[in-house]
Amino acid sequence: MDRRNAWIIVAVVALGLGATISPARAAEPSKGAKLFVKNRCTTCHSVKAVGIEKKAAEAGDAATDVAKAKRKPPDLSGIGLQHDAAWFSRWLQKKETVEGKTHMKKFLGPAADLKTVTEWLASLKMNEDGTPKTAAEKPEVKPEEKPADKPAGK
Repeated sequence: MDRRNAWIIVAVVALGLGATISPARAAEPSKGAKLFVKNRCTTCHSVKAVGIEKKAAEAGDAATDVAKAKRKPPDLSGIGLQHDAAWFSRWLQKKETVEGKTHMKKFLGPAADLKTVTEWLASLKMNEDGTPKTAAEKPEVKPEEKPADKPAGK
């Protein structure tokens, strides 16, 4: 038996004996996911691909107004296919627009937390069921008209 086949047999036997990743470890949320929840992003958003569900806002909560907004905040499972971490950082600081609107709530945490959350958001490239999302499934994003692009006098 050659060396390659021996390793395959060892791997198959090990898997058969339960040498797998522990479910608790596999389900442990990343630091970005923890900060997403801690900063109450779940008042408006879900990330179903990683098991984060939108939470109902509590009465008297400042985020209640955001949750009652007319536009429906999206599930963010595949949002990383649309933007990179630098864009998310600008968006969460209200320095970027989508269809002429800024994010409803400005991120007020430390810069390190903002970096962690935005890198995590940029990594989200899944369907809501957790399967990988391809660039072909990416929704069409309208390019923003910047003030410098507008014709003079309009």
